[in-house]
Amino acid sequence: MKFIQNKIPEWIKPYAELGPGVSMDIKINDQNFIWYLQAMCCPPNYEKYLVILHPFWINKKVEQLNEKGVFPKESDINDNEFERINYSDFFNRYGEKFELETAIEIKEKIAKEHLRGKNKWPDYLWYPGEGESELTELKIVGSNLIKIYGNVESDFYYVLLKTRETDDNKVLRGKISELDMLVKFEPEIRDNPSAIYPTSGNEWCIITDYDCPMTFVCGSSELIDNILKDKTSDLDIYEIKPKYKAKKPAHNTI
Repeated sequence: MKFIQNKIPEWIKPYAELGPGVSMDIKINDQNFIWYLQAMCCPPNYEKYLVILHPFWINKKVEQLNEKGVFPKESDINDNEFERINYSDFFNRYGEKFELETAIEIKEKIAKEHLRGKNKWPDYLWYPGEGESELTELKIVGSNLIKIYGNVESDFYYVLLKTRETDDNKVLRGKISELDMLVKFEPEIRDNPSAIYPTSGNEWCIITDYDCPMTFVCGSSELIDNILKDKTSDLDIYEIKPKYKAKKPAHNTI
């Protein structure tokens, strides 16, 4: 695995680079949020698409202390004690039911009614991270890519806000099985990629927009169906059927 000078391919560039490379005829809102971003982030004409909702994180030890009226300083809270929690379990804590169609609307409702207000946001709770897919989910996708295509050479693309130099995008080239090795290239790059795609061809792609609390997987029916079969019940991985079509600006047409 090594850094390369190649630019991101034109077929994925408008959807993966920082900033809107495509435009939409509609405005984003809580009701269309997931499908709007799917159109903005995913090249069209794949057989199927997946959305991976990034998890919530809860520090139950700090939560219990808060319930007793004890509020530790932020510097005294151990980040390693946070546990991931999926949408269904998080919603259940507030008497709400999870459905993909209303997930963002209900998430905002919970924040408004229970988490924002007179007091500051609770230190025991992290909302889903933006621009950062978890390695657990990426490895499930990667293992199924290997089953279908073999351990193909792939490009791991980082937008400039995830690079040390902060003024240039970076591309790591390696095998799809080398997801665990990405951490070895820090601090040149940070966290997980903004996009992963085959070095040759465009049979599939994985995209996590920098401001997006979810990741999209684009590919064949076989790939998407196999990922859904392999995912565990605690992971928020769902097939998503496109509702909208984005428009590429003239300078980005291919």
